[in-house]
Amino acid sequence: IPILSWFLITLPLWLSPFHPAWVAYFIIAFDLYFLYSCLETVYYSTLSYNLLHTFENVPFHTLIKEKKEKSSLLTHFIIIPNYKEPLHKLKKTLDHIVSSDYPFKKIILVLAFEMREPEAPEKAVAICTEYRSFFADILESYHVL
Repeated sequence: IPILSWFLITLPLWLSPFHPAWVAYFIIAFDLYFLYSCLETVYYSTLSYNLLHTFENVPFHTLIKEKKEKSSLLTHFIIIPNYKEPLHKLKKTLDHIVSSDYPFKKIILVLAFEMREPEAPEKAVAICTEYRSFFADILESYHVL
């Protein structure tokens, strides 16, 4: 793969003395592909932005309360990925979650750590002991590189 990349990057330099028209076609094709890629990104970014604003004003908490019989089946997973985050910052995040008015016994907290962080197990134990009573469960996940 790196050889192919370098081949395409240097293609206009070494091919232009021999076949300048081919190089021109290659550059135009690449420019058109890049333009298409940019326009596609702009389109989907705008679409996502508009959807975000559409759902920003939907009162989901009220909708859940209205459908009480089905709301008992809902369980939320909150995944907190972190790497070398100080413990006080993680506690501040969890304090904000705990201060909400949602029933905590329907929330499962997932702490996602990096294995190469030496303090990760200690932080996990500290958070689990302090916040275990607030959530339905607290899961720890360690990403190994």
